[in-house]
Amino acid sequence: MITKLAYQIINRHLEAQRILREVKRGNFSFSLHAGQRSLMRALSKEQIIRASENLIYWKWQDDHETYLFVGRLVDGNGAGFTAVIEKNVVIVTVFRRRLKRWEWRKDRA
Repeated sequence: MITKLAYQIINRHLEAQRILREVKRGNFSFSLHAGQRSLMRALSKEQIIRASENLIYWKWQDDHETYLFVGRLVDGNGAGFTAVIEKNVVIVTVFRRRLKRWEWRKDRA
């Protein structure tokens, strides 16, 4: 018998995989906030796709009820996004950041 917690963990993993699959295909939309942030932070749709292809990690954020994804860009810097699944995948926000030391050491996919 599968417990409620185990079901939740499996479901989160499956949802995260669906988000990544759709983002890699370019099948996502930006929320108004994410669209504004992508302009402010000079992060294009292609760069978000690249970060998803070079993913370092992802996690579920209980406090925001979103998935957080962090990856590498071509220049080696970090970028990420948060996303949810509504009818389709919606990017909630995007960001750039320096990678942490442990993230640099993580094997590149």
